[in-house]
Amino acid sequence: MKLTSARKKFKNQWMVFKIRREKPVVEGEVLGTAKTRKSIHDFIDRNRLNNVYITFNGPVVPRGVGFFF
Repeated sequence: MKLTSARKKFKNQWMVFKIRREKPVVEGEVLGTAKTRKSIHDFIDRNRLNNVYITFNGPVVPRGVGFFF
């Protein structure tokens, strides 16, 4: 599965992704998903996963939150 497809499929969730190929596009498999950061780290610890890509597939800034500079 392409990383871009996985990010769309598991929108607003944390995801553990194992990269199999980087070129011409990043492809691999989704090993797990979770709603919270703590849950995804617990999943990684329980399954003793190494060399995986962990990402949040949603907005970095929550809706309704703003920043002043």
